[in-house]
Amino acid sequence: MAEQIVVGVDGSTSAVHAARWAALEALRRSAVLRLVHIRQMPLLLPAEDMYAEELSAKGREWLASARASAQEEAPGVRVVTELGSGQPARELVEETEHAALVVVGSRGLGGFRSLLLGSVANVLAAHAHCPVVVLRASTRGGPPPSDGPVVVGVDVGGTATEALDFAVAAAAARGVPVVLVHTWTYEGLLAAGRLPANIDWDGIAAARRRSFDEELAAVRARYAGVEVRGALVRGRPVDGILEQAENAQLVVVGTHGRHGLVPGAVGATTHAVLHHATCPVAVVGEKRKA
Repeated sequence: MAEQIVVGVDGSTSAVHAARWAALEALRRSAVLRLVHIRQMPLLLPAEDMYAEELSAKGREWLASARASAQEEAPGVRVVTELGSGQPARELVEETEHAALVVVGSRGLGGFRSLLLGSVANVLAAHAHCPVVVLRASTRGGPPPSDGPVVVGVDVGGTATEALDFAVAAAAARGVPVVLVHTWTYEGLLAAGRLPANIDWDGIAAARRRSFDEELAAVRARYAGVEVRGALVRGRPVDGILEQAENAQLVVVGTHGRHGLVPGAVGATTHAVLHHATCPVAVVGEKRKA
């Protein structure tokens, strides 16, 4: 059975970009593109109410438009559509149990209104069972970038490989380099409290560079055939990742497992990258399907 890539559709510009982006990804993977619109019905509204039918009609219209955009972007892609009802965040999290990838826009209409802090994208990033890609409407009014490297934040010596695996696979499928970003600060390396006066700051920086070079060598050996570049940045993780993201077509960040359905469950760095990156952002959690 072919894997599925699911797109949350709501008629917004960013959702149209999401459908187009996902259509190309579905072709790369020989996957089925599944376009889903979740109607968020007002409480106590009878199913036969005229307003409910208007919501359904609008949903079908948005799905048809998204389907046309997807097929225009990627002729030959296999597309199915579904009109559902419920809470968009909860319904899309359920979709992730059976999907290979879920793609949404960052700002939506209707059920996806205010798709940032404490909303659908944030909930999906924290609780999805598969990787999630979030697309913002371009700040220049056009589609998201389609060239440039794939950027991924890494923790030197860390054990989580899901985000790195996803980033390398994405780069290989696109024929572009993958850029490993590792950030560090002196404060993060030293224990809190009074510091000795004779700290070898240059030695600390050199040791960090050696560790990163060793990490790069290991990654290059593991992923032969894909160009792997490194970016060692002194500063906050979000600043280093966003700096590299300026010329990227995709940024990949990790998150540590799933949490209860509460706002703000993703880490601070992931949350900030979702807010500020102008290219698509893939959030890949530990022990999720690739």
